[in-house]
Parts: sequence; C-alpha cells; structure tokens
Amino acid sequence: MILNELAEEHGLYPIRTVAQMTGVNPITLRAWERRYGMIQPKRTAKGHRLYSLRDIEEIRRITDLLDQGVSIGQVSPVLEQHPPTSQPDIVHGDSWTDSYAHALARLDESALNALEAQALSMAQVNDVLAAYLLPLLDRLDRLRSHDLDREVQYRLLQTRLTQFLAQQVRILSATLPPARVLASTLPPERSMFALWRLAWTSLRAQLPLQVIAAGLSANQLTHAQHLAGYTTLVLLLDSEPPLAVMGTQLPLLVAADWSVLALGRYAHAKREELSALGIHVPPTEDESPLDFIRAHV
Repeated sequence: MILNELAEEHGLYPIRTVAQMTGVNPITLRAWERRYGMIQPKRTAKGHRLYSLRDIEEIRRITDLLDQGVSIGQVSPVLEQHPPTSQPDIVHGDSWTDSYAHALARLDESALNALEAQALSMAQVNDVLAAYLLPLLDRLDRLRSHDLDREVQYRLLQTRLTQFLAQQVRILSATLPPARVLASTLPPERSMFALWRLAWTSLRAQLPLQVIAAGLSANQLTHAQHLAGYTTLVLLLDSEPPLAVMGTQLPLLVAADWSVLALGRYAHAKREELSALGIHVPPTEDESPLDFIRAHV
C-alpha cells in the first residue's frame, strides 16, 4: 500500500488531503506549525506530515477564528481559553468505517442507510462527509483503475455522496451572499459530483460558488454570466475535452467579461496551452484551489 492508504486506514491524513478537506493551503499549514506552534502533526520516518481527525478539527477552529477577525498571532491564546467541547466519535477502533466499507463491498444499500443514520445521529453531516465518507471515496478512486469490484463500489458511493453534497450545498448557500463565481465542466462531461464537491468545499470556507449544471456549452455559460453577473468562471478539467471543444468553446469563454480558471488533472497537464489562451491555472498542483479562486474573484 502507498503512504496515503496506510495513513488513512489508521485515521491519519497527508497534508494534501487535509488541504482539500479544510480549504487551507499546505504552505499555510506548515507556516502555522513553524511560526506559531499550532497543529503539530505526526511524522513518518521520511518526515511526511500526517494529521489526525483532532488536528483537522483544530484547523477548522482556527479558520473559524480568522473568519471572525481574530489575528493569527492571537489564535493560540483564544484556543487555550476555549478548549473544544467533546463530541461523540462515530468511529471506535475503525469499526464504523470497516462496517461501512464491508456493506459497500456487498452493495448492501440497506446496511449503508443504517450506518449513515447511525453516524448522523452522533455527528454533523458535513463532519461525516469530510472525515469519513469522502476519504473512503478517494481511497477507492486510487484503487479502482484495475479492480472492477472497487470500480463498482466507487460508483455506488459516488452516487450516494453526490446526493449528500448537493443537499448540503443548498443549505450552506442560503447563509452566504449571492455567488460571483460559477463552476462547470465542458461537454461531453455530465457528472455533477466534482462540481458539488467543489461547491461544498468552497461554501464551507465562506466562498460563495454557484453550480448550475455540468457540461454546459460556451453559449450557455456566457448567457448565465450575462444574467447573473458572475465575475469568475471555474472549469473543472479532469480529462481532455474533445478538440472541437478546445478549439471553439474555450476561446468564446475567454472572450467574455470574466476571469476563466481551470482546475483538475488535465488543467495541470496542459498549463502552458491553457495559459496561452488566457485561462488561469494554479502554478503548482499543491496550491489550494480555494486560495487560487479567491485570488481571481
């Protein structure tokens, strides 16, 4: 097994995964540790950082305080004065996650429903998603390329989580101002999962982001921009679009009155070509997507 799989099976998460879960850039996490002594993760023999669920919760407490206007230098004293209240843990010796994984392997939706109900009776839905279900999906994603069983499990879990995420996005968006950022994918991509996940992550970080549909054409996207006045378009490019899309759709999007950003595996692989079109791509794969979007809003 690779490092990430071993760590996550023991409730520990590498820094890149933690950045995705919390919306905090890896560079920022390292700076908090070095400069302010906050969040001291475990280390592997090679020095790789591994964060526990308690560390992740502490990171969220820090971001909440920063959002409230507390300066980074004053965060530690505030945390010491207000220790976290104990909350019930849905995992005891990884028994819940093991049970969920076994039910998923059997494609037993009744058992999955019962386990989710148990978890949600003891923890908030967003915490269950962030700490347990999304990491499980990511682990299946890494293992599914040559394993048909894992592929089927991944598809079932992705379908279930799409529904969870969409519901939470609607709830979270009601508490924030109207979004100035629109996210979509290009044809022929029609899956909504990655869009809901990005919107959910963004909204939890107090960054309003709107999702209308996947696979919208350039004309549809620019019409939406005209109607709602979006200032930023985020395209999720995890696979290479057809040449016709690249040659016609992208230039039309760039010509509209907004910033066009590209995220995803294909975006990083084709950074130079996309940049030449006027599309912004994160300079490195480690950069936090949320920090990158904020910089262009």
